[in-house]
Amino acid sequence: MNRYILLIIILISSIVLTGCWSYKEINALYIVAGIAIDKAENSDKYNIATEFINIKDNKREQSFESILLETEGDSISDAVTKMTRISAKRAYWGHATTIIISEEVAREGIVQFLDLIVRRGEARLSTNIYISKEKSAKEVLQRESFSTDVRSFELAIMVNESKNIVKVPALKTYEVINALAIPKVHTVLPTVKSFYNDGTPTNLLSGGAVFSMGKLVGFLEEKDILPYLFIKDQVEAGFLNVEAEKRNPNDTITLEILGSNTKIKPIYDSQTLGFDISIKTDVTIGELTTTTDYVSKRGRERLKKLAQKSLEKKIKSHIEDVQKEFGFDIFGFGNIIRQRNPRLWDNMEKDWDSIFKDLDLNINCDIQIKNTGHYLKPLKVVE
Repeated sequence: MNRYILLIIILISSIVLTGCWSYKEINALYIVAGIAIDKAENSDKYNIATEFINIKDNKREQSFESILLETEGDSISDAVTKMTRISAKRAYWGHATTIIISEEVAREGIVQFLDLIVRRGEARLSTNIYISKEKSAKEVLQRESFSTDVRSFELAIMVNESKNIVKVPALKTYEVINALAIPKVHTVLPTVKSFYNDGTPTNLLSGGAVFSMGKLVGFLEEKDILPYLFIKDQVEAGFLNVEAEKRNPNDTITLEILGSNTKIKPIYDSQTLGFDISIKTDVTIGELTTTTDYVSKRGRERLKKLAQKSLEKKIKSHIEDVQKEFGFDIFGFGNIIRQRNPRLWDNMEKDWDSIFKDLDLNINCDIQIKNTGHYLKPLKVVE
């Protein structure tokens, strides 16, 4: 009997006494949505612009507003800490989605800020990082927003949706940190720049920022992102533009990507080192503005060969451009050797940048046209 009484007491106590040890009133907090990092003008200090969500609670309904707060400090952590001296509300970092870094700061290195995020328990390692191509990172948070009042949240939505159009690479903070821990692995982060909509500046995600040893060294244009992501096996959807056989500038062939898989195999002997890059992609015909028949069974076979040749050319050209412009491996070829043949990698690691410039590459694309869309024939104008 005593056992049952004890059990009842324990159950009641667990319900009554349970609570949250770190409970805080939401009205006493500024929820951080995103942060922009710049160098202060005419000094070595850092300027931090933080976008907060201020919860306004009235009797009828609860609403919020976006507030931009600027602080300056000798280091990034110093500038962040100064927020508590400006506002009575405490900054809460658990919902931050966006980190925007200026080109000037990025060229000096981003390790300092990544270290700050890791050491702050509240900040999430799934936060998105962007590099601003404007004069400052702060400008990005000051731009007009068309979909939400919170610019940081809008950027997070945009980069997630970018997987469907493959115009920028998308990397979380933890992925950048992991890349820094692997020898000879270099990182490409998404870039954001201004875009004028009816004269009003807003934000546009386009292209990538190339990092080596945690420092910005250059940029990839928007056209480079699709072949880059194909090599990295990070294409889930998007569109592939194919040049038509007839050299008519008005002809357009666009294939919609349904899925893709890339396999990279190192080929090495005593004299040469190379890679076989095999890409299998499923597509559907997204747009046809050409008089050539690419819809019939024979036409689809012609289009398949044309698309494969076009994609192989784009990927090869992109790799050659990277070899010439940057001279180091942004694709992770070296990491593949490190994983598959550690002994071989130990012998070539210190000379990998030189070896990368002269790699023999065999690129093979297999494109399967799954359907032609809802219309079975190309549209024609009848005279």
